[in-house]
This record gives sequence, C-alpha cells and structure tokens, in this order.
Amino acid sequence: MTANPPPDGARYDAIVVGAGVAGLAAARRLTEGGRRVLTLEARDRIGGRVFTDRSGATPLDLGASWVHGPRKNPIAPLLLEAGAVFHETDWDDCVLYHAGRKIDDETDVDDFFDYVEKRKRKLGEGDESLADALERYIGKEEMSGFDERLFRQIVAVDVETEYGAPLEKLSLQYYYEGKDFPGGDMFVAGGYDALTRLLARGLDISLRSPVDALREEGEAVVVSSGGRVYFADFAIVTVPLGVLRENTIAFSPPLSKRKREALAGLAMGNLHKTFLEFADMFWDEAKAIDIVIDGPKWREFISLSKEAGRPILLALHSGAAASELEGVSSERIAKEAFAALRSAYPKATPPLRVTATSWEHDPYARGGYSYVPVGGALEYCDALGEPEGRILFAGEHTSSDYQATVHGAYLSGMRAAQHILNRGAQA
Repeated sequence: MTANPPPDGARYDAIVVGAGVAGLAAARRLTEGGRRVLTLEARDRIGGRVFTDRSGATPLDLGASWVHGPRKNPIAPLLLEAGAVFHETDWDDCVLYHAGRKIDDETDVDDFFDYVEKRKRKLGEGDESLADALERYIGKEEMSGFDERLFRQIVAVDVETEYGAPLEKLSLQYYYEGKDFPGGDMFVAGGYDALTRLLARGLDISLRSPVDALREEGEAVVVSSGGRVYFADFAIVTVPLGVLRENTIAFSPPLSKRKREALAGLAMGNLHKTFLEFADMFWDEAKAIDIVIDGPKWREFISLSKEAGRPILLALHSGAAASELEGVSSERIAKEAFAALRSAYPKATPPLRVTATSWEHDPYARGGYSYVPVGGALEYCDALGEPEGRILFAGEHTSSDYQATVHGAYLSGMRAAQHILNRGAQA
C-alpha cells in the first residue's frame, strides 16, 4: 500500500477502482488467482464506508458496525480470523420514556408490516411509499392521540434508521425484499477495520489516486487517474452509487441505457451516527432507549457500554434529520442530545466527547448506502452489476440479494473477480 502512484503507462491484468470492501474482495480474489492487480483508491486510507475512528480511547465505527446474520455470512469468519469480537444485539431489550416518565411499551407494529405485505399484493405491479401505507393503516385502525404518535415513531425508528431514508421515499413494493443470513445482529467490538486490514494484506494499493476516466480500447481498458494513465485487461469499478450518479468518472463508450436507467431508479440513503461519550452511565441497563419526542431527532439511543467497556451512547438519524446534523457543530449536537436525554433522565450529564459521521458530504461516498425509492426496482441492482465489455461493476448497490450490506459488497467483489478469472480460463 502506497501513497505514491505507480509509473505512468504501467500494465496490469486488472485494475480495481476503489479500496472499499467490494474492491478489496475483488483484488484479493484476483491476486490469489495469480493475476497482477492494481487497486486505485481516491482516499488516503482503505475501507471506504468501513471506517473506524481510532482518535479516542475507544475505536468507533463511523461506517459499518454490525454483522447482519453471522451464520453462513462470509464476513463473519473473516472478522473472527482478524481478531474481532462479536456481541449479540437484542433489539427487544428496550425502554421507553415520555414526558420524563418510563412507560410500558405495548405497541405492536407487527400487524402493520403484515398489512404492508398484503398491500403489496393488492397493488400488483404498482407502487406507493411506505408513508402512504402507514397513513392507510392508521386510518383503518382509527388511531388517534398519543397511541398514534407513539406508533408513528416506532415505525419510523424501525424502518428509517435501517434504510437511511424517510418513509415518504421508500418503495412499498420493494420493502424487505432482499435475503437474510440467520443469526441476528452482531456488533463488532474493537473496530470493523480489522476486516479491511485483513483483506488488504499483500495487495498493490495506490492511495490518493482518484479515477476520472475509463476507456475501453480493443483488448484493454485505459484508466486515467491524476494525470497518469494505466492499462489493464479488465477494470472493476466499485465506487458507491452516489458517486456513480455524479458522473465524476467518464466512461468510454458511455454507460448503456440500461445502466443509466438503473442509476436513476435507485437512491442513496444517509445514516448519521452520533457517538456520545460520558463520564458515567446514568441510563437504564437496556440496549435501546426510546424517547417520545417532537421532531425526527434524538428519538432513540443505543447503549454501547457493554461492547465498549465505557459509557457510550449511539444515536442514529436518517433522511432530512441526518442531512441537518451533518452541517452543525459538535457543540450543538451535544447540546441537543443532552436536552433529549435529560427529558428522560434528570440526572443526565453532558457528553464529554462527540464523534459524528458525514457520509453525505463525503465526495467519495455521497451517502451511507443505497435503497429502492418509490417507482424503483430491486432489479436495478442486478443491472448495475452487469459487465459492460471489459469494465465490471461491484458494490452493495449491485447486489439485489444483499443490498446495503457489507456482505453484499464483499460478495459482489468476489463475483466480479470470478468473472475475470473465468474469462481467462476460457481464453
């Protein structure tokens, strides 16, 4: 791994654009297959949206934090090999506060999600937003007052922080249509970057090397980066959906109509993570703390005290709330979070340290991960993953089975690499 770019005009069997999980998986598989591979990474670090902040006493993952379904998940054994420690997350371990009092949470949202599945069948090939479905359901159940307010908040917390997008933008038809690995959610303690460090071992990676153009010429791909030109038999593009949509990389020939339609038919969500570190733990011994509060911010806090061994809370925001928080200071974030926590815990103390994400403003991410908006289709992920000549594509946005996951990114990188290896075997 080097910050110095390779010599101008160098030739490779494959060039991988991006050193996130998809890119590292592809480069590793090709290298193991005996290919000469160069990975070009725009940042000054590897990992992409897997990023562990190690500036404080506790490693904090600003990107991926959980392994979703450790059984049969290819990421789980790699993390364990790298020395990571898993903590199972029980999302049902939750307390609820309103107006300074702990209240019983007997709200059952399962019937709503059953209604969503019925609504999908009724719409046939049509679509509407999850927000539209929620309005229909609340009207059907004749909810009102506090019950309605609480129900809306619980649904929003459950859904919006998972997809990084508001209910108004999420497709009803493609909600929860991917695949899952069994085993629940496992929080990765000690830093998710253990995975990317493992994958990067022995690879030829050039940092600070943003790619601005890829051109297919006969039996080669010409890759332009920072005024330098490299040649390869194949290229694999693993930059996020949000970056592809900005057209910062020029493709020649241009991307196909099918791929352009797929880019327009998916969207980029934004999950804002705020880590709050305190002197002492003043909250309940529960995994999640929900506070019924006006507005979309500071509705839920996740306790990481067990995993971190220190008093830390994590707040998640999506959509407009996430975008707003990316533009404010740590001091204001601390003030807002403290006010919300004090409404539930009068003995709450201000946070000593705030660490927050900024993926939407990041020019090499432009959001957290992809989702299917109203009118879109999960099949667009497959279209984005299709090769175009000698240029291949990978990333979570190219996985219709495991969209928006680390394992989806990893498997897509392996898929692209195997395609190249198979082409070589047929030659």
